[in-house]
Amino acid sequence: MRRARLPLAALLLAASAPRPCAALDLEKAEAECPGSSWPWKRQGPLVNIPAIVASQPVKQTVGMALALTMVPIDLVAQAVRGKPQDDAPIPKYAHIGLCGGVLLGKGVALAVGTPFWLLEGMFWTWPRALLRKDAPPPAQTPSAPS
Repeated sequence: MRRARLPLAALLLAASAPRPCAALDLEKAEAECPGSSWPWKRQGPLVNIPAIVASQPVKQTVGMALALTMVPIDLVAQAVRGKPQDDAPIPKYAHIGLCGGVLLGKGVALAVGTPFWLLEGMFWTWPRALLRKDAPPPAQTPSAPS
């Protein structure tokens, strides 16, 4: 009789165990924010590294702080609707707070990366273009028919 209870107890324990929730994919959530594309996409490490180093702490701390302040609004909205949040990994208003941090981080990346972009242009890109020996020949204009 004791053996029959053991599988039943194991089934009850397994049913009451917390289920693993979906992993929070912040990169995907940040990509859904409007205007979240990286401002220095086609630039080299001289511009990208300082911009990333400056923007990441701002984006993460401000985004998480704004998202946490929006959680009570999400809870009230769920109580008013009378139904729980859909299966989104981040609630609606908390996602708005996260997007605020992403946009502020993008602004910091633009502000920090701009001087490095100018320096790179003045001392690398523009002189390199001027000194390039294999420059394409000037375009020839078609001659008018005589």
